[in-house]
Amino acid sequence: MSIRNSVIASCRRILAPLTRILLRFGISAGELNAIIEQEYVKSAVRLIAAKDELVTSSRISIITGLPRNLVASIVESLDEESSRRMGSLIQRAQRVLTGWYEDNDFKTAEGDPAVLPVNGTGRTFESLVDRYVGGGVRASGVLKELLATGAVRMTREDMVRALRRSAAAGGADPETVRQFGEATSALLAAFEHNLSSGPAEQLTIQGVTRTTDASIVPVFRTQMAKRAEGLVEGAEAFLDGRAMRPGSGSQQEMTEQVVVGSFVFTSVQAVNLPVPRWQRGLASRIKEVSPLG
Repeated sequence: MSIRNSVIASCRRILAPLTRILLRFGISAGELNAIIEQEYVKSAVRLIAAKDELVTSSRISIITGLPRNLVASIVESLDEESSRRMGSLIQRAQRVLTGWYEDNDFKTAEGDPAVLPVNGTGRTFESLVDRYVGGGVRASGVLKELLATGAVRMTREDMVRALRRSAAAGGADPETVRQFGEATSALLAAFEHNLSSGPAEQLTIQGVTRTTDASIVPVFRTQMAKRAEGLVEGAEAFLDGRAMRPGSGSQQEMTEQVVVGSFVFTSVQAVNLPVPRWQRGLASRIKEVSPLG
């Protein structure tokens, strides 16, 4: 199999779960196609600019295979779309939770997030919000968001206790969807780097697939979650302890972004499944009832 065919095969595997997600939330093939066209244009612009070549609609059209008039309209909308996206990335609740778990001023002597009074100065939830969100955001609004997802709870003494590091409630909540996009993007970016880099510059990406007794899966997931959290926390401590200060290096070094993720997950799938009944003879049945058949 050629490299090109391998890329297409991998694309199909990526799109299989993605299209199931899109269908679940009513996003049509046309909407996905519009998103793909926009991302093709943006990626082509970056590719041409990285080669220090003149960015033109004609050049983008040749690379992407898109009509020039469509390319021009997409380019015109990039600045507006980018500003909207940046505004939506302000995750107030997650910032507060992360600070609560990592900032010594808001932790107990044992290293756990302290139970905090809601209002007031000093070690309070209001002060935590002010430190990690700021901008005049009301602590009551952030608290409401965290309570809604179950990430915190109120005690009988009108204090607030953190229950988990993530603001995501699971299921179809906005924070889980955001994490899906960020984690998948970072993982694919790592693969992109490896596909264009030599052996000495490869990023470590490892995974295993095993067949095992289904009864051990719940315990395995719990253990992997704990190890993943420990790995990420260790990486954060390492990077934070070596954070560059102004004047300590070149501008390029100071603006490098390091994305650290354990990407520890378990995808449980049954093996050796027969072809489902609904799939047998599906193509011929569709052809029989199709008005265009």
